[in-house]
Amino acid sequence: MSGTSDTDTRTNGAPRVFVSYTHESPDHKRWVSDLARELRDKGVNIVLDQWDLGLGGDVTLFMEKGIRDAERVLLVCTPAYCRKANEGMGGVGYERLVVTSEIASKIDTNKFICVLRAGTKEDSIPAFAKTRIYVDFTGTADFELAFDALLRDIHQVPANPKPPLGPNPFKSGLAQIPGCDEPIAESTETAPIADIETVYAQSVRLLRMDDMLGWKHLVRQLRRNVPVHLAQWRDNVEKIAGRRNDDEWREDLYRAISTASPLICAALVAVESDRETVANQTGILDDFLQLSNWNRAGYRRVVETPLLIAHFFHHVMGAIFINEREHHRAISLLSSTVQAETRLEPGPLWASHELMFASEALTTSVTEMWRFLLGLYPKLTWLSHFFVNEREYVEGVRAYRTVASLIELGKQLVSGQDVRERPEFFPNVAPVFLANPLDLRELPSAAALISKALPTVEVLNDICTATGCNRGQVYKAWPDWFGVLVRGFFELYKNTIAGRSATSQWTTVPPLPC
Repeated sequence: MSGTSDTDTRTNGAPRVFVSYTHESPDHKRWVSDLARELRDKGVNIVLDQWDLGLGGDVTLFMEKGIRDAERVLLVCTPAYCRKANEGMGGVGYERLVVTSEIASKIDTNKFICVLRAGTKEDSIPAFAKTRIYVDFTGTADFELAFDALLRDIHQVPANPKPPLGPNPFKSGLAQIPGCDEPIAESTETAPIADIETVYAQSVRLLRMDDMLGWKHLVRQLRRNVPVHLAQWRDNVEKIAGRRNDDEWREDLYRAISTASPLICAALVAVESDRETVANQTGILDDFLQLSNWNRAGYRRVVETPLLIAHFFHHVMGAIFINEREHHRAISLLSSTVQAETRLEPGPLWASHELMFASEALTTSVTEMWRFLLGLYPKLTWLSHFFVNEREYVEGVRAYRTVASLIELGKQLVSGQDVRERPEFFPNVAPVFLANPLDLRELPSAAALISKALPTVEVLNDICTATGCNRGQVYKAWPDWFGVLVRGFFELYKNTIAGRSATSQWTTVPPLPC
Protein backbone atom coordinates (compact mmCIF):
# COMPACT_ATOMS: atom_id res chain seq x y z
CA MET A 1 0.00 0.00 0.00
CA SER A 2 1.25 3.48 -0.78
CA GLY A 3 0.08 7.03 -0.14
CA THR A 4 0.45 9.81 2.38
CA SER A 5 1.11 8.60 5.90
CA ASP A 6 -0.53 9.76 9.11
CA THR A 7 2.73 11.48 9.99
CA ASP A 8 2.54 13.57 6.82
CA THR A 9 -0.99 14.59 7.74
CA ARG A 10 0.05 15.74 11.19
CA THR A 11 3.02 17.63 9.84
CA ASN A 12 1.20 19.81 7.32
CA GLY A 13 -2.16 19.93 9.07
CA ALA A 14 -4.05 18.70 5.97
CA PRO A 15 -7.53 17.24 6.63
CA ARG A 16 -7.69 13.52 5.86
CA VAL A 17 -10.58 12.62 3.52
CA PHE A 18 -11.64 9.13 2.40
CA VAL A 19 -13.47 8.66 -0.94
CA SER A 20 -16.23 6.04 -1.25
CA TYR A 21 -17.54 5.27 -4.75
CA THR A 22 -18.49 2.47 -7.15
CA HIS A 23 -16.28 1.10 -9.91
CA GLU A 24 -19.17 1.27 -12.34
CA SER A 25 -17.23 2.41 -15.43
CA PRO A 26 -13.74 3.57 -16.49
CA ASP A 27 -15.11 7.10 -17.07
CA HIS A 28 -16.56 7.23 -13.57
CA LYS A 29 -13.29 6.01 -11.98
CA ARG A 30 -11.43 8.66 -13.96
CA TRP A 31 -13.84 11.40 -12.82
CA VAL A 32 -13.38 10.36 -9.18
CA SER A 33 -9.61 10.33 -9.61
CA ASP A 34 -9.64 13.80 -11.20
CA LEU A 35 -11.76 15.18 -8.36
CA ALA A 36 -9.44 13.60 -5.81
CA ARG A 37 -6.39 15.04 -7.56
CA GLU A 38 -7.93 18.53 -7.61
CA LEU A 39 -8.65 18.31 -3.88
CA ARG A 40 -5.17 17.03 -3.11
CA ASP A 41 -3.70 19.94 -5.08
CA LYS A 42 -5.69 22.22 -2.75
CA GLY A 43 -4.31 20.81 0.50
CA VAL A 44 -6.67 17.88 1.16
CA ASN A 45 -5.04 14.58 2.12
CA ILE A 46 -7.19 12.25 0.00
CA VAL A 47 -7.31 8.50 0.68
CA LEU A 48 -8.32 6.75 -2.56
CA ASP A 49 -8.14 3.05 -3.39
CA GLN A 50 -6.65 3.83 -6.82
CA TRP A 51 -3.62 5.31 -5.05
CA ASP A 52 -3.51 3.71 -1.62
CA LEU A 53 -4.63 0.09 -2.09
CA GLY A 54 -2.02 -2.06 -3.80
CA LEU A 55 -1.86 -5.71 -4.79
CA GLY A 56 -2.31 -8.02 -1.84
CA GLY A 57 -4.03 -5.32 0.22
CA ASP A 58 -7.01 -6.22 2.41
CA VAL A 59 -9.95 -4.39 0.81
CA THR A 60 -12.25 -4.72 3.82
CA LEU A 61 -9.60 -3.49 6.25
CA PHE A 62 -8.74 -0.62 3.89
CA MET A 63 -12.37 0.53 3.74
CA GLU A 64 -12.98 0.23 7.48
CA LYS A 65 -9.75 1.91 8.53
CA GLY A 66 -10.09 4.57 5.82
CA ILE A 67 -13.55 5.60 6.98
CA ARG A 68 -12.81 5.47 10.70
CA ASP A 69 -9.48 7.35 10.49
CA ALA A 70 -10.70 10.07 8.11
CA GLU A 71 -11.92 13.44 9.31
CA ARG A 72 -14.38 13.58 6.41
CA VAL A 73 -15.73 10.97 3.98
CA LEU A 74 -16.95 11.74 0.45
CA LEU A 75 -19.79 9.52 -0.77
CA VAL A 76 -19.78 9.83 -4.57
CA CYS A 77 -23.46 9.24 -5.27
CA THR A 78 -24.87 7.75 -8.46
CA PRO A 79 -27.89 5.50 -9.07
CA ALA A 80 -25.56 2.48 -9.00
CA TYR A 81 -23.96 3.63 -5.72
CA CYS A 82 -27.39 4.14 -4.15
CA ARG A 83 -28.61 0.72 -5.24
CA LYS A 84 -25.55 -1.10 -3.89
CA ALA A 85 -25.61 0.83 -0.62
CA ASN A 86 -29.31 0.25 -0.02
CA GLU A 87 -29.06 -3.45 -0.90
CA GLY A 88 -25.76 -4.02 0.97
CA MET A 89 -23.90 -5.17 -2.15
CA GLY A 90 -20.11 -5.34 -2.54
CA GLY A 91 -17.64 -2.85 -1.11
CA VAL A 92 -20.14 -0.01 -1.13
CA GLY A 93 -22.51 -2.19 0.89
CA TYR A 94 -19.81 -2.86 3.47
CA GLU A 95 -18.90 0.82 3.60
CA ARG A 96 -22.58 1.54 4.21
CA LEU A 97 -22.42 -0.57 7.37
CA VAL A 98 -19.37 1.31 8.66
CA VAL A 99 -20.88 4.69 7.78
CA THR A 100 -24.24 3.99 9.38
CA SER A 101 -22.49 2.66 12.49
CA GLU A 102 -20.65 5.96 12.90
CA ILE A 103 -23.80 7.99 12.24
CA ALA A 104 -25.68 5.94 14.81
CA SER A 105 -22.96 6.47 17.43
CA LYS A 106 -22.97 10.23 16.86
CA ILE A 107 -26.11 11.29 15.10
CA ASP A 108 -25.11 14.93 14.73
CA THR A 109 -21.88 14.19 12.85
CA ASN A 110 -21.14 16.07 9.61
CA LYS A 111 -18.29 13.71 8.76
CA PHE A 112 -20.01 12.31 5.65
CA ILE A 113 -20.53 14.47 2.57
CA CYS A 114 -22.71 13.29 -0.31
CA VAL A 115 -21.23 14.28 -3.68
CA LEU A 116 -24.05 13.97 -6.23
CA ARG A 117 -22.28 12.88 -9.44
CA ALA A 118 -25.20 11.59 -11.52
CA GLY A 119 -28.97 11.20 -11.31
CA THR A 120 -31.13 12.96 -8.75
CA LYS A 121 -31.20 13.11 -4.97
CA GLU A 122 -34.06 10.59 -4.93
CA ASP A 123 -32.36 7.88 -7.02
CA SER A 124 -28.68 8.48 -6.20
CA ILE A 125 -28.34 9.27 -2.48
CA PRO A 126 -28.63 6.22 -0.17
CA ALA A 127 -31.49 6.05 2.29
CA PHE A 128 -29.23 6.53 5.34
CA ALA A 129 -28.05 9.91 3.98
CA LYS A 130 -31.22 11.26 2.34
CA THR A 131 -31.76 13.96 4.97
CA ARG A 132 -28.23 15.36 4.77
CA ILE A 133 -27.16 18.41 2.77
CA TYR A 134 -25.22 17.42 -0.36
CA VAL A 135 -23.07 19.09 -3.01
CA ASP A 136 -24.30 18.83 -6.59
CA PHE A 137 -21.76 17.98 -9.32
CA THR A 138 -24.30 16.90 -11.94
CA GLY A 139 -24.05 20.14 -13.91
CA THR A 140 -20.70 20.42 -15.67
CA ALA A 141 -21.10 24.20 -16.04
CA ASP A 142 -21.33 24.55 -12.26
CA PHE A 143 -18.33 22.33 -11.46
CA GLU A 144 -16.17 25.19 -10.19
CA LEU A 145 -18.91 26.47 -7.86
CA ALA A 146 -19.58 22.99 -6.50
CA PHE A 147 -15.86 22.29 -6.09
CA ASP A 148 -15.33 25.59 -4.24
CA ALA A 149 -18.21 24.81 -1.87
CA LEU A 150 -16.82 21.33 -1.19
CA LEU A 151 -13.26 22.56 -0.68
CA ARG A 152 -14.34 25.33 1.69
CA ASP A 153 -16.42 22.93 3.76
CA ILE A 154 -13.53 20.46 4.10
CA HIS A 155 -11.13 23.24 5.13
CA GLN A 156 -13.84 24.83 7.31
CA VAL A 157 -13.46 28.21 5.61
CA PRO A 158 -17.01 29.20 4.61
CA ALA A 159 -17.58 31.81 1.90
CA ASN A 160 -20.06 33.55 4.20
CA PRO A 161 -18.67 32.98 7.70
CA LYS A 162 -20.76 33.37 10.78
CA PRO A 163 -19.89 36.70 12.38
CA PRO A 164 -18.14 36.54 15.75
CA LEU A 165 -20.31 36.64 18.84
CA GLY A 166 -19.98 39.94 20.62
CA PRO A 167 -19.94 40.36 24.39
CA ASN A 168 -23.14 40.67 26.36
CA PRO A 169 -23.34 44.42 27.04
CA PHE A 170 -25.30 43.74 30.23
CA LYS A 171 -23.01 41.11 31.75
CA SER A 172 -19.29 41.05 32.39
CA GLY A 173 -16.95 38.10 32.81
CA LEU A 174 -17.17 36.46 29.36
CA ALA A 175 -14.29 36.33 26.89
CA GLN A 176 -14.35 35.37 23.25
CA ILE A 177 -11.74 32.94 21.92
CA PRO A 178 -10.53 34.01 18.45
CA GLY A 179 -12.45 32.06 15.81
CA CYS A 180 -14.75 30.37 18.32
CA ASP A 181 -18.52 30.58 18.02
CA GLU A 182 -19.07 30.07 21.74
CA PRO A 183 -17.55 32.25 24.49
CA ILE A 184 -15.45 30.59 27.17
CA ALA A 185 -16.16 31.93 30.63
CA GLU A 186 -13.40 33.76 32.48
CA SER A 187 -12.58 32.74 36.03
CA THR A 188 -15.39 33.87 38.29
CA GLU A 189 -17.17 32.11 41.11
CA THR A 190 -20.12 31.32 38.83
CA ALA A 191 -18.17 30.58 35.61
CA PRO A 192 -19.75 27.67 33.70
CA ILE A 193 -17.51 24.78 32.66
CA ALA A 194 -16.55 25.03 28.98
CA ASP A 195 -18.27 22.54 26.67
CA ILE A 196 -15.61 19.95 25.90
CA GLU A 197 -16.75 19.30 22.31
CA THR A 198 -16.51 23.04 21.62
CA VAL A 199 -13.01 23.09 23.11
CA TYR A 200 -11.95 20.05 21.07
CA ALA A 201 -13.28 21.44 17.78
CA GLN A 202 -11.73 24.84 18.44
CA SER A 203 -8.35 23.35 19.40
CA VAL A 204 -8.26 21.28 16.20
CA ARG A 205 -9.28 24.27 14.07
CA LEU A 206 -6.72 26.65 15.59
CA LEU A 207 -3.83 24.19 15.31
CA ARG A 208 -4.78 23.20 11.77
CA MET A 209 -4.69 26.89 10.83
CA ASP A 210 -1.34 27.24 12.65
CA ASP A 211 -2.94 29.87 14.85
CA MET A 212 -0.64 29.34 17.80
CA LEU A 213 -1.66 32.61 19.43
CA GLY A 214 -5.34 31.66 19.35
CA TRP A 215 -4.65 28.18 20.75
CA LYS A 216 -2.47 29.56 23.55
CA HIS A 217 -5.20 32.08 24.36
CA LEU A 218 -7.72 29.26 24.62
CA VAL A 219 -5.48 27.17 26.88
CA ARG A 220 -4.61 30.18 29.03
CA GLN A 221 -8.27 30.80 29.77
CA LEU A 222 -8.88 27.13 30.51
CA ARG A 223 -5.90 27.10 32.89
CA ARG A 224 -7.43 30.04 34.72
CA ASN A 225 -10.86 28.46 34.90
CA VAL A 226 -10.08 24.87 35.91
CA PRO A 227 -8.86 25.72 39.46
CA VAL A 228 -12.06 27.72 39.99
CA HIS A 229 -14.24 24.86 38.73
CA LEU A 230 -12.38 22.31 40.89
CA ALA A 231 -12.84 24.57 43.90
CA GLN A 232 -16.57 24.64 43.15
CA TRP A 233 -16.55 20.83 42.92
CA ARG A 234 -14.75 20.68 46.26
CA ASP A 235 -17.31 22.96 47.93
CA ASN A 236 -20.05 20.57 46.80
CA VAL A 237 -18.44 17.33 47.99
CA GLU A 238 -16.20 18.14 50.96
CA LYS A 239 -18.93 18.23 53.59
CA ILE A 240 -20.40 14.89 52.50
CA ALA A 241 -17.26 13.08 51.27
CA GLY A 242 -16.83 11.16 54.52
CA ARG A 243 -20.34 9.74 54.25
CA ARG A 244 -20.07 8.62 50.61
CA ASN A 245 -19.74 4.91 49.90
CA ASP A 246 -17.11 3.72 47.40
CA ASP A 247 -19.45 3.76 44.38
CA GLU A 248 -20.76 7.24 45.20
CA TRP A 249 -17.24 8.56 45.69
CA ARG A 250 -16.13 7.14 42.32
CA GLU A 251 -18.95 9.11 40.68
CA ASP A 252 -17.72 12.23 42.49
CA LEU A 253 -14.22 11.60 41.11
CA TYR A 254 -15.60 11.13 37.59
CA ARG A 255 -17.16 14.57 37.92
CA ALA A 256 -13.86 16.04 39.13
CA ILE A 257 -12.02 14.61 36.12
CA SER A 258 -14.80 15.85 33.82
CA THR A 259 -14.38 19.31 35.35
CA ALA A 260 -10.71 19.28 34.31
CA SER A 261 -11.37 17.55 30.97
CA PRO A 262 -11.63 20.68 28.74
CA LEU A 263 -8.05 21.65 29.65
CA ILE A 264 -6.82 18.06 29.30
CA CYS A 265 -8.55 17.70 25.93
CA ALA A 266 -7.02 20.92 24.54
CA ALA A 267 -3.58 19.76 25.70
CA LEU A 268 -4.01 16.33 24.10
CA VAL A 269 -5.01 17.89 20.76
CA ALA A 270 -1.65 19.70 20.84
CA VAL A 271 0.15 16.47 21.79
CA GLU A 272 -1.45 14.63 18.88
CA SER A 273 -0.81 17.50 16.42
CA ASP A 274 2.94 16.79 16.61
CA ARG A 275 3.76 20.51 16.39
CA GLU A 276 7.04 21.03 18.17
CA THR A 277 6.05 24.39 19.63
CA VAL A 278 3.14 22.91 21.59
CA ALA A 279 3.94 19.17 21.69
CA ASN A 280 5.32 19.24 25.25
CA GLN A 281 2.36 19.51 27.60
CA THR A 282 4.06 18.59 30.89
CA GLY A 283 3.27 22.13 32.02
CA ILE A 284 -0.38 21.10 32.27
CA LEU A 285 0.71 18.15 34.41
CA ASP A 286 2.45 20.64 36.72
CA ASP A 287 -0.78 22.64 36.90
CA PHE A 288 -2.58 19.71 38.49
CA LEU A 289 0.35 18.74 40.73
CA GLN A 290 0.58 22.26 42.12
CA LEU A 291 -2.98 23.50 41.67
CA SER A 292 -3.25 27.18 42.47
CA ASN A 293 -5.15 28.18 45.62
CA TRP A 294 -5.83 24.54 46.54
CA ASN A 295 -6.24 24.07 50.29
CA ARG A 296 -3.89 21.28 51.39
CA ALA A 297 -5.78 20.75 54.65
CA GLY A 298 -8.99 18.80 54.93
CA TYR A 299 -10.45 15.41 54.12
CA ARG A 300 -7.62 13.34 52.60
CA ARG A 301 -9.60 11.99 49.65
CA VAL A 302 -10.63 15.48 48.58
CA VAL A 303 -7.19 17.02 49.09
CA GLU A 304 -5.54 14.37 46.90
CA THR A 305 -8.00 14.66 43.97
CA PRO A 306 -5.75 16.90 41.79
CA LEU A 307 -3.08 14.17 42.01
CA LEU A 308 -5.59 11.63 40.71
CA ILE A 309 -6.37 13.95 37.77
CA ALA A 310 -2.63 14.26 37.07
CA HIS A 311 -2.37 10.44 37.28
CA PHE A 312 -5.05 10.13 34.60
CA PHE A 313 -3.62 12.90 32.39
CA HIS A 314 -0.09 11.56 32.08
CA HIS A 315 -1.30 8.00 31.41
CA VAL A 316 -3.56 9.19 28.57
CA MET A 317 -0.78 11.34 27.14
CA GLY A 318 1.64 8.41 27.33
CA ALA A 319 -0.86 6.06 25.69
CA ILE A 320 -1.22 8.49 22.77
CA PHE A 321 2.58 8.54 22.36
CA ILE A 322 2.70 4.74 22.33
CA ASN A 323 -0.16 4.36 19.86
CA GLU A 324 1.44 6.96 17.57
CA ARG A 325 4.73 4.98 17.82
CA GLU A 326 6.47 7.97 19.36
CA HIS A 327 8.01 5.98 22.18
CA HIS A 328 10.84 8.47 22.64
CA ARG A 329 8.27 11.04 23.80
CA ALA A 330 6.77 8.55 26.28
CA ILE A 331 10.28 7.88 27.63
CA SER A 332 10.92 11.62 27.90
CA LEU A 333 7.63 12.12 29.76
CA LEU A 334 8.34 9.32 32.24
CA SER A 335 11.87 10.67 32.80
CA SER A 336 10.73 14.27 33.37
CA THR A 337 11.06 15.77 36.83
CA VAL A 338 7.82 16.35 38.71
CA GLN A 339 7.04 17.71 42.13
CA ALA A 340 3.72 17.48 43.87
CA GLU A 341 2.97 19.81 46.76
CA THR A 342 2.75 16.75 49.00
CA ARG A 343 6.35 15.69 48.18
CA LEU A 344 9.42 17.21 49.78
CA GLU A 345 11.79 16.55 46.89
CA PRO A 346 11.25 16.57 43.12
CA GLY A 347 11.91 13.36 41.22
CA PRO A 348 11.30 11.51 37.94
CA LEU A 349 7.69 10.79 37.06
CA TRP A 350 8.18 7.01 36.83
CA ALA A 351 9.33 6.98 40.47
CA SER A 352 6.41 9.03 41.81
CA HIS A 353 4.25 6.89 44.10
CA GLU A 354 1.24 9.19 43.60
CA LEU A 355 1.51 9.17 39.82
CA MET A 356 2.50 5.56 39.18
CA PHE A 357 1.17 3.51 42.08
CA ALA A 358 -2.10 4.68 43.63
CA SER A 359 -3.78 7.91 44.62
CA GLU A 360 -5.25 8.31 48.09
CA ALA A 361 -8.06 10.26 46.47
CA LEU A 362 -9.42 6.86 45.48
CA THR A 363 -7.59 4.05 47.23
CA THR A 364 -4.30 2.75 48.56
CA SER A 365 -4.77 -0.39 46.44
CA VAL A 366 -2.84 -0.35 43.18
CA THR A 367 -5.23 -2.87 41.62
CA GLU A 368 -8.26 -0.71 42.42
CA MET A 369 -6.48 2.35 41.03
CA TRP A 370 -5.57 0.43 37.87
CA ARG A 371 -9.16 -0.76 37.39
CA PHE A 372 -10.44 2.81 37.86
CA LEU A 373 -7.93 4.23 35.34
CA LEU A 374 -8.68 1.70 32.61
CA GLY A 375 -12.43 1.96 33.24
CA LEU A 376 -12.53 5.68 32.39
CA TYR A 377 -12.91 5.25 28.62
CA PRO A 378 -16.70 4.63 28.58
CA LYS A 379 -17.19 7.31 31.25
CA LEU A 380 -15.34 10.06 29.36
CA THR A 381 -16.81 9.90 25.85
CA TRP A 382 -14.43 12.57 24.52
CA LEU A 383 -11.58 10.03 24.73
CA SER A 384 -12.96 8.59 21.47
CA HIS A 385 -11.38 11.60 19.72
CA PHE A 386 -7.94 10.16 20.60
CA PHE A 387 -8.51 6.39 20.64
CA VAL A 388 -10.39 4.28 18.08
CA ASN A 389 -12.01 2.19 20.79
CA GLU A 390 -11.68 1.10 24.41
CA ARG A 391 -9.25 -1.66 23.50
CA GLU A 392 -6.79 0.78 21.92
CA TYR A 393 -6.99 2.98 25.03
CA VAL A 394 -6.39 0.05 27.40
CA GLU A 395 -3.53 -1.42 25.35
CA GLY A 396 -1.88 1.99 24.99
CA VAL A 397 -1.97 2.61 28.75
CA ARG A 398 -0.67 -0.91 29.47
CA ALA A 399 2.24 -0.50 27.04
CA TYR A 400 3.06 2.92 28.50
CA ARG A 401 3.30 1.38 31.98
CA THR A 402 5.50 -1.38 30.54
CA VAL A 403 7.92 1.27 29.25
CA ALA A 404 7.93 2.80 32.74
CA SER A 405 8.84 -0.60 34.20
CA LEU A 406 11.77 -0.96 31.78
CA ILE A 407 12.98 2.50 32.80
CA GLU A 408 12.87 1.32 36.42
CA LEU A 409 14.90 -1.74 35.42
CA GLY A 410 17.52 0.49 33.78
CA LYS A 411 17.77 2.69 36.88
CA GLN A 412 18.09 -0.38 39.12
CA LEU A 413 20.97 -1.66 36.98
CA VAL A 414 22.80 1.69 37.02
CA SER A 415 22.50 1.91 40.80
CA GLY A 416 23.93 -1.59 41.16
CA GLN A 417 20.76 -3.04 42.72
CA ASP A 418 20.00 -6.74 42.59
CA VAL A 419 17.10 -7.21 40.16
CA ARG A 420 16.58 -10.88 40.84
CA GLU A 421 13.30 -12.11 42.33
CA ARG A 422 13.35 -11.79 46.12
CA PRO A 423 10.55 -11.54 48.68
CA GLU A 424 11.50 -8.15 50.13
CA PHE A 425 11.49 -6.31 46.79
CA PHE A 426 8.43 -4.92 45.03
CA PRO A 427 8.89 -2.65 41.98
CA ASN A 428 7.75 0.96 42.10
CA VAL A 429 5.96 0.49 38.75
CA ALA A 430 3.59 -2.18 39.99
CA PRO A 431 3.17 -5.01 37.43
CA VAL A 432 -0.60 -4.57 37.11
CA PHE A 433 0.06 -3.79 33.44
CA LEU A 434 0.66 -7.48 32.69
CA ALA A 435 -3.11 -8.02 32.45
CA ASN A 436 -6.20 -6.08 31.54
CA PRO A 437 -8.12 -5.78 34.84
CA LEU A 438 -11.38 -5.25 32.95
CA ASP A 439 -11.30 -8.94 32.06
CA LEU A 440 -9.15 -11.17 34.26
CA ARG A 441 -10.61 -14.44 32.99
CA GLU A 442 -7.73 -14.89 30.56
CA LEU A 443 -4.18 -13.63 30.53
CA PRO A 444 -3.09 -11.86 27.34
CA SER A 445 0.19 -12.63 25.68
CA ALA A 446 3.09 -11.06 27.55
CA ALA A 447 5.09 -11.18 24.31
CA ALA A 448 2.46 -9.04 22.53
CA LEU A 449 2.59 -6.46 25.32
CA ILE A 450 6.38 -6.26 25.22
CA SER A 451 6.25 -5.97 21.43
CA LYS A 452 3.92 -2.95 21.67
CA ALA A 453 6.04 -1.32 24.38
CA LEU A 454 9.34 -2.14 22.60
CA PRO A 455 8.58 -2.43 18.87
CA THR A 456 12.19 -1.84 17.81
CA VAL A 457 15.67 -2.04 19.26
CA GLU A 458 15.86 1.76 18.82
CA VAL A 459 13.24 2.15 21.56
CA LEU A 460 15.32 -0.03 23.86
CA ASN A 461 18.34 2.13 23.01
CA ASP A 462 16.35 5.25 23.97
CA ILE A 463 15.53 3.68 27.35
CA CYS A 464 19.19 2.83 27.88
CA THR A 465 20.19 6.39 27.02
CA ALA A 466 17.57 7.85 29.39
CA THR A 467 18.64 5.62 32.28
CA GLY A 468 22.40 5.47 31.67
CA CYS A 469 22.62 1.69 31.41
CA ASN A 470 23.79 -0.32 28.42
CA ARG A 471 21.77 -2.71 26.29
CA GLY A 472 23.84 -5.72 27.24
CA GLN A 473 22.97 -5.18 30.90
CA VAL A 474 19.27 -5.08 30.06
CA TYR A 475 19.38 -8.28 27.98
CA LYS A 476 21.22 -10.10 30.78
CA ALA A 477 18.90 -8.87 33.54
CA TRP A 478 15.61 -9.13 31.65
CA PRO A 479 14.74 -12.78 32.57
CA ASP A 480 15.25 -11.99 36.26
CA TRP A 481 13.24 -8.77 35.99
CA PHE A 482 10.39 -10.54 34.24
CA GLY A 483 10.41 -13.02 37.12
CA VAL A 484 10.09 -10.09 39.54
CA LEU A 485 7.11 -8.81 37.57
CA VAL A 486 5.36 -12.20 37.46
CA ARG A 487 5.86 -12.71 41.20
CA GLY A 488 4.56 -9.20 41.89
CA PHE A 489 1.57 -9.80 39.64
CA PHE A 490 0.79 -13.02 41.46
CA GLU A 491 0.85 -11.19 44.81
CA LEU A 492 -1.53 -8.54 43.51
CA TYR A 493 -3.98 -10.93 41.82
CA LYS A 494 -3.48 -14.19 43.75
CA ASN A 495 -7.19 -14.44 44.58
CA THR A 496 -8.28 -14.16 40.93
CA ILE A 497 -8.35 -16.59 38.03
CA ALA A 498 -5.58 -14.60 36.35
CA GLY A 499 -3.40 -14.69 39.46
CA ARG A 500 -3.80 -18.42 39.90
CA SER A 501 -2.84 -19.09 36.29
CA ALA A 502 0.00 -16.56 36.04
CA THR A 503 2.81 -18.86 37.05
CA SER A 504 1.72 -21.56 34.60
CA GLN A 505 1.09 -19.27 31.60
CA TRP A 506 4.13 -17.02 31.91
CA THR A 507 6.81 -19.68 32.16
CA THR A 508 8.50 -18.43 28.97
CA VAL A 509 10.25 -15.08 29.14
CA PRO A 510 9.06 -12.86 26.25
CA PRO A 511 11.98 -11.73 24.08
CA LEU A 512 13.29 -8.19 23.84
CA PRO A 513 14.01 -6.73 20.36
CA CYS A 514 17.55 -7.30 19.15
